Amino acid sequence: MVSRASISLLLALLSFPAHAGNSLSCQKEPEGVLRCGNQVLACSRPPQPSSSCLGGGSFDNSLGGLEWTVDRGESWRQFYPFASRMKKQSSIKYLTVHYTGEPRRPVSIEQKLQVLFRFSAYYYSCTEPRKIALWGDVPYNFYVDVHGNVAKGRDVNCQDDTNTAYDPAGHLSVVVEATLNDRIPDDQTGRLYGTLRALQLKYGIPLSRVGVHHDFGETQCPGPEITRLVRTYVQMTKQGCLQNKLRGAICN
Repeated sequence: MVSRASISLLLALLSFPAHAGNSLSCQKEPEGVLRCGNQVLACSRPPQPSSSCLGGGSFDNSLGGLEWTVDRGESWRQFYPFASRMKKQSSIKYLTVHYTGEPRRPVSIEQKLQVLFRFSAYYYSCTEPRKIALWGDVPYNFYVDVHGNVAKGRDVNCQDDTNTAYDPAGHLSVVVEATLNDRIPDDQTGRLYGTLRALQLKYGIPLSRVGVHHDFGETQCPGPEITRLVRTYVQMTKQGCLQNKLRGAICN
């Protein structure tokens, strides 16, 4: 869950100009950052990183085996992640579900992830310095939006980042677009279930290690509704009737 700023602030970042006007004094900073007045922008794509957790890790970061559920891939990306800010993932033991914790907004999944990336990886104001370190990328591996679209986020070879008391080492993360008590639409539920199953099969994660954020730390994330859905997913998979559910059939 990203709880460091309201969604209104994140969405305001979408209005950042593509380039700075002549009236502002601008200074280029490391890693593709351009500081202009009280705004800090991404002015260019940083060079393709060569890091042990990006492009050369132990785990298959491709969409192979996931094409049928991760329908949006990484089409949202405008900038490369910052490899130097991320730790290598040495194992994938758990499949853990989070929620965004912010009200849903009528913008595309690509826009939502672009905003989340800017918020996670860039300073957004010179007058309001961040109180925590910048992250190298969006903090989740996969994102399921309210319409059931799924996009790929952080490389699975890199550990997630978190602002909660939770050790992300060994966790593959899926985030669901929802607040604490939102009802999860059927399309979003079905795609969440399909994504969890595809990830389980691809990375060999046992059903006993499919859980939610608050299983591993003191947090409300992902709330009672998503927690119920994940527990239901585990039970249906044990009973062997998940495929019936995904086809809209009755799962007794």
